[in-house]
Parts: sequence; C-alpha cells; structure tokens
Amino acid sequence: MAPNKTDSLTNMTSERSVESDLQQAPLPHLVSIAGNVLNSRWNALLSQEHGVSVAGMNVLLALSRGSGTHTEIARRCRVHVSTLTGVVDTLARDHLVDRLRDTVDRRKVLLVLTPRGKEITERVGSVLSQAPPLTPGLPDPEHEAIIRRFLIDTILFDEFDEREATRARIADAESGEGQQGR
Repeated sequence: MAPNKTDSLTNMTSERSVESDLQQAPLPHLVSIAGNVLNSRWNALLSQEHGVSVAGMNVLLALSRGSGTHTEIARRCRVHVSTLTGVVDTLARDHLVDRLRDTVDRRKVLLVLTPRGKEITERVGSVLSQAPPLTPGLPDPEHEAIIRRFLIDTILFDEFDEREATRARIADAESGEGQQGR
C-alpha cells in the first residue's frame, strides 16, 4: 500500500519536530546522540560486510599502528584492559590477531595483526577514505578541522583529568609525608 498525502505530511512534521529538538539540545547531548547513531551504522557495516564488531575493528585499527601489549592496546582504544580480553579472544579465534610472547621479556604477550586482520583493516580503511558510508557527507576541510579538534579534545579530556588527579594525589602524599617527618 502506497503512503498517502497525510502520511507524508505527518512524516515531514515529525522530522521538523525532531530537528527542532536537536537544534535546542545541548552540544554534549548532540555529540552523544551522533555517537550512538554512528556506532549503530558502523556496527552494521562492519558486522555485515566484514564480520567484525566495532570493538574488534577498533582493536584492529589500533594494531595497524603497531603491535603492543594488552595494556598498550587498551590505552590506544580507550577501554579497560578487562574489556579488551574478550574482544581479543574473538579476534584470535577468527584468526585476525595473534598473541605472541615477547622475545626479550617472555612474561609479556604482544598482540599483532595476522595477514587476514591486516587485510580487513586495509579494506575497511579504504571504504572509509573513499566515501563516508556513515554520514551524509564530509564537511568542508575548515569545518572538518574544527570537528576533528573538538572530538580529539573531548577524547583526551579524560586523560588530562586522570593525569591531573594523579599529580594532585602525588602532591598530597608528598606534602603529607613532609608533615609526618616533623
């Protein structure tokens, strides 16, 4: 059954209402909603076309910049080490990642891309660089630079907070030690 005029008008009104709500939303809320939308699209693209999850692809992309320990890769992916273990188990099962003992320190286990993992990473990278399948289009270079800077600053903000909190704890501990010695 084809949609009638009333259905089309209702949809247009609904879309305008949603857009109006979004125009009035605080920026952090918009970023959160956009993140959810992009994550959903990204997950569909990766799982349907490449057989890997978003979390898995994030690990593959991190490893494409070089091998590393679980802790190093977790830091690159901005996730807790315990979260990474299950993702790496799946990637290893699917022959996308190997766990190798460090030749210098046998206690360390390095994560490395397999040839198949490298192939998927390159394929996905190629798709993303050719045309943005997740967004309506690329912003002009000036706007992209602003958006990119905002997103990077947002991502690094937690790191900055953690470093500042650690510095404060160290300073407090040092000042407490100095007072105890008197």
